[in-house]
Amino acid sequence: MILVVNLEGRRWLCDVGFGETFVEPFPLEAGWEEEQDSGVYRLQVQGDEWYMERKEENGWRCLYKFTLEERTFEDFREMYEFQQTSPSCIFVQKSICSLQLPRARLTYIGRQLISTEYTKGGGSVKTTRKLTDEEIPGLLRDTFGIVLSGKLIPKDEDIVMPKTHQPDSSSKLDLNTYLQRIGIADYTAVSGTPSLSKLRTVHRQHVLSVPFESLSIHSGEKIFLDIGWIYEKIVLRKRGGFCFENNGLFFWVLQTIGLPATSVIKQREDPSVRSL
Repeated sequence: MILVVNLEGRRWLCDVGFGETFVEPFPLEAGWEEEQDSGVYRLQVQGDEWYMERKEENGWRCLYKFTLEERTFEDFREMYEFQQTSPSCIFVQKSICSLQLPRARLTYIGRQLISTEYTKGGGSVKTTRKLTDEEIPGLLRDTFGIVLSGKLIPKDEDIVMPKTHQPDSSSKLDLNTYLQRIGIADYTAVSGTPSLSKLRTVHRQHVLSVPFESLSIHSGEKIFLDIGWIYEKIVLRKRGGFCFENNGLFFWVLQTIGLPATSVIKQREDPSVRSL
């Protein structure tokens, strides 16, 4: 899932649910290129397909593609189930937690921690540290702020190339509590007339505060396509989530603060991920 916001005469791409993401809303304009804290990005379009690309040292790499066909939250249910159950999905085969920092990124995957420092012009410097199973819970707690209710079983297996329960969604959604979760103490920072500056503030704070992670799949916790359940997990339990959870919650936030948004499907170029 990825979101499109119409604001101040322009369309903006919002994506707080992708581990390797731009930090601030990105103008939805063909050929637009922009450097942000996390690197240099550009949008290309071919027919009705848009391509989000990130600059690497040896050229441009496509992160994912998408169309602008509007979707409902329920449209994502089939892929939501796939990403929790299929051995063809990276989230099932590898335990993941990734958090964007100002001009850096920390990624736990399987049994290693990858630290990425972004440099000017699209470059990056990476360091990798091997982890023991005993180290991982403390790392998640101290580095990502995540304490799991169940025991994590670290997983780092190869991607294999080629059920529904209704949750309790009784959690009361509260915008102030969400804002405190992402480090915005003053509600007036986003209240009142919608503006691009408010969108930038909330988008940036969400990306810098909420991890991109698939740890529920590996700790015995079922994930539900339910906004009340997602709110309880990310806001009240201070967890993270992958795209459906982060962008699903952010969609509710945008609606709540009066910013018009639609959800559209995105597709990664890497066939082993099949991320929407």
